[in-house]
Amino acid sequence: MMTALAMIFGLIPLALHEGDPTMPLARAVIGGLTASTLLTIFVVPCLYVIFKGRSDDEAVAPTVTPISQSVIPESQPVIPENQKAPHEDS
Repeated sequence: MMTALAMIFGLIPLALHEGDPTMPLARAVIGGLTASTLLTIFVVPCLYVIFKGRSDDEAVAPTVTPISQSVIPESQPVIPENQKAPHEDS
């Protein structure tokens, strides 16, 4: 995007100079860069979402298991080493 903007700003003096034989070329390049940049920023992501959504609809959605139902062994709570566990015999 920065490259396209640098090119467009560099061609503005050439496109505005009347009587220069390269004025139509400068205007055509500015128009092409503007159109291609806008297509790249807006149209291509929209097309990606449209076609990506169609392939997701055809595929089987994966099942998600809640963490409470996952296979986690039940154990005693973990006590950090710097804390001593209370002794029942004291």
